[in-house]
Amino acid sequence: MPVTDTLTLYAGVINPAGGRVEGIAPHTLLYISRETVRALPLTANGEKPSSFWRSNTGLSMTACRFMHEADANDFANPAATRIGVISKGPDNTCGTADDVRQAYAYDAATNVAQEVSGIVGNAVRDPKTYAPAYQVQPVGVSTADTLYVMVPTQGPRFRRMITSSPGLAIVELGTSDQDIQLVALDVVRRSYVELGQAASGANWQALGHDATAYYLYRNVGAVTGSNWTVLRISKSQPLATRIATGAGQIQNAAMGQGQLYLTVQQPAGNKLYSIAKASPHALQQMEATGPDRMSLVLASAGQVHLLLRVSGSGTNPDTRIDMLDEAGVVRATAANALPLALVEASTIDFSRSENRTRFVYAAGVGLQGYGDAKLLAYDADQGASTGLQIGTLPGVSTLGGSAVFAHTSAALSTAVAGQVASSANGSFLAHGSRVFSFKADTPNSLVFAHRLR
Repeated sequence: MPVTDTLTLYAGVINPAGGRVEGIAPHTLLYISRETVRALPLTANGEKPSSFWRSNTGLSMTACRFMHEADANDFANPAATRIGVISKGPDNTCGTADDVRQAYAYDAATNVAQEVSGIVGNAVRDPKTYAPAYQVQPVGVSTADTLYVMVPTQGPRFRRMITSSPGLAIVELGTSDQDIQLVALDVVRRSYVELGQAASGANWQALGHDATAYYLYRNVGAVTGSNWTVLRISKSQPLATRIATGAGQIQNAAMGQGQLYLTVQQPAGNKLYSIAKASPHALQQMEATGPDRMSLVLASAGQVHLLLRVSGSGTNPDTRIDMLDEAGVVRATAANALPLALVEASTIDFSRSENRTRFVYAAGVGLQGYGDAKLLAYDADQGASTGLQIGTLPGVSTLGGSAVFAHTSAALSTAVAGQVASSANGSFLAHGSRVFSFKADTPNSLVFAHRLR
């Protein structure tokens, strides 16, 4: 039975004084199969695992995919999470313009997921309980039972929520792309502050947020000859300030503890910049490369981040990973390497957008793909001089075919699972694929749990 999408509901202990959730653990796996939302409990209940599922088969469901809105998860009561699902519209086809959003609820007592009334999307957490208590709607803010209208019936609308943190959201207000302005929306007080000319224009994208500010970026135009801008919006007494601008298009943006990192594409080549988050927000060019080379940063919540360099193209590009701290010092390096995952954190600090600190990557990637590559993990909090060796992936001599591909799914804490599969003539060879697991803090912990024949 094909599964088209999955979503995990998580449980955790809310620490209101610390502004975080601790001890996060999987609670329920939701998945879509044959256009029906189904549920599989993941918590121990004293019974042996069951191979069957339950769902409300009496409903005519047309589910396509989950909305995957992280701030909709209710950690204190996962069963109270309002689940957003994209479903087929009148044309009865997934992935078209008339697809609709639908709300689903999960009943833990009966293990049934079913459609319910109400809206989904644009969830904002309460700043005291940290539950997803508010939703931004075109005309205002809603709670579980009340809609608070904040804009005139005939007038501009809240068009798009760009980012949020508990109690506050950054939202586009306007009637068209030509008159958009950004506002800081206080969902508790049901009021908003216009952020002024510095925040004018459409298509701002979230870069990240920390305890004091949001960071956004915007590309103007769709060609490499246009311009980019980075915006800082303070959280207390919201104020927007343009802290950097330049030529080209931002292709990748990441936020560290004290630095922002931008990969910018320009007609003559690509550049990697860092921007200090502290005033006066110094803009520094870290690297400049030709059009066939690109460097980008994957940031962690720690002081060390992953810098990936890619050059060339085709069947054998040259890739390299440096673990780089915010002073520009390379702590560790790996040749012919590609990142695989950032392991999810078991504690989330709601004041910042990034809480992950552990990278997983493969070194020795070459003509046979991930075949015979070494798996490594790196803890950005420790900043070691080498990655932790987890094990070695099988090559084509074991799996057959001409190239090996790898995929990982990073769970909470240090548990990681994945799959390797070989390919030949453009198709995967299922008979040789293998499933594996390991602990990202334990050397030589790679275990191959299953092989398809």
